[in-house]
Amino acid sequence: TLMSLDDLCDVAEGIGRDALASMMGLLAEDRRGWVGGAPDLILWRRRGSGAGARAEVKCVEVKSANDRLSDQQRAWLLALRDAGVDVVVCKVM
Repeated sequence: TLMSLDDLCDVAEGIGRDALASMMGLLAEDRRGWVGGAPDLILWRRRGSGAGARAEVKCVEVKSANDRLSDQQRAWLLALRDAGVDVVVCKVM
């Protein structure tokens, strides 16, 4: 198993229902157009404990020093950002 159900729930909570709905809408409208280019990593952590706990999520696109974003990767990052998701491009030297 790649993720536990608890981890998946944390990621979904951290991304938020509006952002998830936006991403699912894009995929439903044009699955072929959005199937590639999604970020390489989804990082998450649970902050706090008990009733005040919340999940934080960051989507990361990893690029080598001589690589650049494809148009599809850029589209994903912009769509996620516009939906309120924290996104970042990480250059590996």
